[in-house]
Amino acid sequence: MKALFLLVTFLMSFQSFGQVLKEIRFKDNFFNNPVFSIGKEKVSRPTVYQLMKDFPLEQKDFDEGMTQMRIGTTLKLVSFVVPTIGLGYYLGNIDEPNSWKVPLVTSFMGLILAPVGQAFRRKGYNRVNNSIYRYNYQVTNRANPSEVSFSFSPSGPGIILNF
Repeated sequence: MKALFLLVTFLMSFQSFGQVLKEIRFKDNFFNNPVFSIGKEKVSRPTVYQLMKDFPLEQKDFDEGMTQMRIGTTLKLVSFVVPTIGLGYYLGNIDEPNSWKVPLVTSFMGLILAPVGQAFRRKGYNRVNNSIYRYNYQVTNRANPSEVSFSFSPSGPGIILNF
């Protein structure tokens, strides 16, 4: 009976428990667009969102962070477009005496929108990065659960309990 127990314990140490989830890597490409990868394979944003379905808090943070990143990027682009439009208006209406006010106002708007957009993007980036970090932490803890194994030590064979 003792030998049977040891054999079962030994076989259980080689068995995988549950679904094997993979770690997600996150980085920005040359154009500051987020790129996700699992191992060496690039995956899309919806695929990462689906992988996080077992962890709703991380999934929610990931989705909201991606939205904040898009809003921030849009505001940064608008901060360049608005003064350009104001300058175009000025050059098109240079004969009018008060046309210089439009590029002045649009330049101030651009100066306000750029840091706001950068702050949104940074906060979104941090949320996405933290949600992926927490997801990877939970996946590695789930992949290495408590286990019972059989090994040989200098004092003889024995059972090792890992918690």
